[in-house]
Amino acid sequence: MRNFFWLVLACLLLSAGCARQTQPVGITVDPAFRTLILPATKLLAGVDWDSLKTTDFYRRHQNDLNVSVLNAPAERLGINPLRDVAKVLVSWDGNNWLFLERGRWNPGDLQKRMIAAGAAASNYRGRTLLGSTWTVTFFKTVAVEGSPAAVRNAVDVESAGNGEVPEELQERLRTLPSHDQIWAASRSGLAFASAITNSDVQSALSNITGSVSGATGGIYVDSGVHLSMDLECISDQGATRVHDALRGVIGFARLSTKDDQQDLLRAYDAIQVDKKNRMVEVHADLSGDLGDKLIGTLRSIGRRSR
Repeated sequence: MRNFFWLVLACLLLSAGCARQTQPVGITVDPAFRTLILPATKLLAGVDWDSLKTTDFYRRHQNDLNVSVLNAPAERLGINPLRDVAKVLVSWDGNNWLFLERGRWNPGDLQKRMIAAGAAASNYRGRTLLGSTWTVTFFKTVAVEGSPAAVRNAVDVESAGNGEVPEELQERLRTLPSHDQIWAASRSGLAFASAITNSDVQSALSNITGSVSGATGGIYVDSGVHLSMDLECISDQGATRVHDALRGVIGFARLSTKDDQQDLLRAYDAIQVDKKNRMVEVHADLSGDLGDKLIGTLRSIGRRSR
């Protein structure tokens, strides 16, 4: 399941939650993360693991939802991602990806353990940086991980005191239900598309990436799955292209579904794609059994991508 995180983000583009307008709106980025966010950030994606792990859906599918690309940073620190990680924030500034993790650990103990295991240690602006090609540093209970350049940039912005969520991204986050446990906002189209290694997903996204200028999506999980996505397009014609492409993907999925897989057909039928001027809105509200079918399908895709 090494590509499952990118499939989750792709799922944000192909599904959305309906009947959630009455919920309080506005995602608030954890204050422990905000001071480490670069003004040039183009994409933010977050996972509230503590909230997610309390749900019935997670309990049924925790092996599928514990994705390697998110767990790997925690495992490199020698901690248990299931037990110790509370929240994760992923950011991209156009050049570098950065992972921020807040959890239950002692930074001093982790540093000693990593150095004892052979991690190279260096000093930058008074902070200990561990590792060479993949670098880690700590701000209290927040672990900052990424390329050396990405981590140094985070240290720079924190030292300068100008770390903050860019207003354009904050505006997008204000439109999401506040209880979404998984969310993403981009002011650079489908910014994550270039990082996807699954050829099938890349092929599907290649038809629409040039038409999308910004994106906002969220997933709320209880006993089922509720997903939402707004795609802002560069033109009305571009929105039509995106709308038709997404409808085509869903239609192809239906045609590829066997007659005896009625629950999976119901899951596809629950996905609604609407176009409003330059905006494409995708909606789906999946009960527990339909969510189980969707996870099963994504699991099969993940196995084929390994």
